[in-house]
Amino acid sequence: MLYNSSSRPKPEEGGDAGERRRQKLVVRSRDGKVAFGFTLSLNKSAEGFHMELVDKHNQSLGKSVYVQFKDIKAVFYVKSFDGRFDPDKYDHSKPDNGVPLVLIFEDGEIAKGYSLGPGYAREPRFFFTPEESDSNNLGMLVERAAVAQILSPEEYKKLQHDEVETYVSQHAKPGTSREELLGDFQFGKHEYLQALRHYREVREKEDSAHIRKKLCTAKYNVAVCHIRQRDYQRALRYMELVLELDPTHEQALRKVDQLREHLAKRHR
Repeated sequence: MLYNSSSRPKPEEGGDAGERRRQKLVVRSRDGKVAFGFTLSLNKSAEGFHMELVDKHNQSLGKSVYVQFKDIKAVFYVKSFDGRFDPDKYDHSKPDNGVPLVLIFEDGEIAKGYSLGPGYAREPRFFFTPEESDSNNLGMLVERAAVAQILSPEEYKKLQHDEVETYVSQHAKPGTSREELLGDFQFGKHEYLQALRHYREVREKEDSAHIRKKLCTAKYNVAVCHIRQRDYQRALRYMELVLELDPTHEQALRKVDQLREHLAKRHR
């Protein structure tokens, strides 16, 4: 269980001044639950912390909860709850004494970034700064028990290389190029843009029906990812690219109509 909750009076609508005094958090539990809220105090050496709950739109839910560290995957210090933020308002730099690491969580998620010093090797939880400058996460408090592996970038690169070579050797068959297998590998990892790159290279040499089908599927999945990120203009562009390859693609036809209608409403 992520937390025990108790109803509390609604906090005053404090606006920006109130939020500046509090830490904006997204808590992810090890069983997949997610909670949004604020805390006035978080001590990583304690058993947990209290948090006031809000929804994704930063509206108070009128209750406070106690989060136990043993039940969570990580606490994410975020710029916004809904993923929308102005990147110009945030600086992103490597932390002083930061140790470059790659975290592989027990649920399969991978995070690249820096620990704040060498304490990650011995502490039950540690602070971690993401590598991506455009990430919604300012930082994370990682529960070490939820991490399957902690690797250096060099160790992770070797792990990736070995994983790719194992996949290629296991799936190699006559008529299938290495480039296509690399695309299949990336697609299976949900890395659709990388898969697209490999499939495009294959198509330059072999414009077959089954490669066009793989390109369509990869482009469709890229578009869906953009929809989930609310980047509807890019989603529409990728759906249109699907239709350029396959004008009868039923799912893409429906999505194109929906996206065009949505974008038209936004510009009225």
